[in-house]
Amino acid sequence: EEGHVKASERVGIMSQFGLGTSQSFEDAKKAYEASNTPNSLYYLGWLYKRGLGVTQDPFQALSLWEQAADLGHT
Repeated sequence: EEGHVKASERVGIMSQFGLGTSQSFEDAKKAYEASNTPNSLYYLGWLYKRGLGVTQDPFQALSLWEQAADLGHT
């Protein structure tokens, strides 16, 4: 389970930044949501903050960042 979660997080990062694959904010969003780790919630917040692959929503971004902080993201 833990390995799958971390792998999804890494796929999200790779997709968001186009590392070893085509850049796809939509794929990044799916991977971050599947992972649901503090780091994934943090990066997902940035997608919402900037409107990358999602409708721009600063309130959703803030909510995701708060969730990430509650789970230990610093």
